[in-house]
Amino acid sequence: MSSSSIKVITLQENVSGYRLGVANPFIEESSVRESVKHVKVLIDYASQIGVKTIVLPFNTLHRLSENTAAGNTREVFFHSKNPLVKAFAGLAKLKHINIVLVGVLERRGGKVYYSNMLINDSGHGTFFGRKILVSQREALLGINQGSSVEVVSEGSLRLTVLLGEDALMPELARLAATLGAQLLLVAPMGSISHHNLEKLVSSLSFFAGLATIGVNCESPLSSEHEASSCSIAVAMPDLGTTYSDSSLHNFILTLPYKVIYMHSKGVADEQLIKIAKIYASYLRRRRGISRVKLV
Repeated sequence: MSSSSIKVITLQENVSGYRLGVANPFIEESSVRESVKHVKVLIDYASQIGVKTIVLPFNTLHRLSENTAAGNTREVFFHSKNPLVKAFAGLAKLKHINIVLVGVLERRGGKVYYSNMLINDSGHGTFFGRKILVSQREALLGINQGSSVEVVSEGSLRLTVLLGEDALMPELARLAATLGAQLLLVAPMGSISHHNLEKLVSSLSFFAGLATIGVNCESPLSSEHEASSCSIAVAMPDLGTTYSDSSLHNFILTLPYKVIYMHSKGVADEQLIKIAKIYASYLRRRRGISRVKLV
């Protein structure tokens, strides 16, 4: 695959400076080696067109792994010494680009979580943002619940990711804003129509006061050589949806950091604390909790 086959969607083309990229690499389900080559071409090309941080959607890393049969989580969790993680780390350092891997299976202390990974341009990888609301099916597969909203920074941009059911909780998006996030990434991790993705992203952006990007990708169905199809929606709190498209293949969407900074205002701490106190009061009455302390 050459860079000429990559569809580039450039938002706010006249704005200078660093850019965020959201991409969907071409994956050949039958060939890990060839798929890794495709991802390298895409990341190399992204670095050439001014992308400082590139986001790869849910399950990219696992689709590059062998032995990923449904339910076989033992073969697909990741840690810093995993060969694929090392390959991404080397690529990040070589191309001076940050890589965000959305929805990877993290193994820590004998437990497995749905998590995310930021690999900075020095090649250092950090897991963050474990999925909090675990479905019944995920629990049966041995996935554990996360317990916090985490905001990470690659040096110039602070971001967080909401996975699956977590994205349906606007309180988590507001908390991320309070913690200093400038960008909210949303990965539904399942069957959701493009129309509903667009509504979800616009609503979360408005509630949290953050630039928000939602990406939902499905595995290829008709051919093992066909790239997965993605829906994407971009929203700003003061503008609503600014870009939306569906059935995208092998693409990079880029957005200037400056635009993210300009539109992300967040929410006041006092607002979140007030709502949290109401929740705590309700829980005390409903569950008979003797002490729910909010600092």
